[in-house]
Amino acid sequence: MQQCELDHVALNATDVDRLLKFYAGLFGWCTERVDEWREGKVPFPSLRVNARTIIDLFPSSESMTLKQSSDTHLNHFCIAVDLSTFRAVQSKAQELGAEAAGGPRQLWGARGMAVSQYYKDPEGNLFEVRCYEA
Repeated sequence: MQQCELDHVALNATDVDRLLKFYAGLFGWCTERVDEWREGKVPFPSLRVNARTIIDLFPSSESMTLKQSSDTHLNHFCIAVDLSTFRAVQSKAQELGAEAAGGPRQLWGARGMAVSQYYKDPEGNLFEVRCYEA
């Protein structure tokens, strides 16, 4: 079996700028292709999670080749961070408009047990912040 890894997550957004600001402010992620998106040269901007993973923000009005719907089957996505980042996110989340949605608590993940906290972003997307060091 080939080695696999997550390349990207794509989120629908009614206010792309709000989500760009939210996630960049919460995690310190760099934004990509924002100027090109604003100029109409590309259909969406992205946030760089790490060297090999991005989150794409699709404007809800944007039509795609694949059927796009504001009704999603995505339950949540999870971001694994170190302990200092986990604590910083806990402090900064409410300031940036994230609603706590459960936790912190010990949960199973890709690398075993970790402490996790769930949040809702300003558009209601559920995301989990997980720390394996705690």
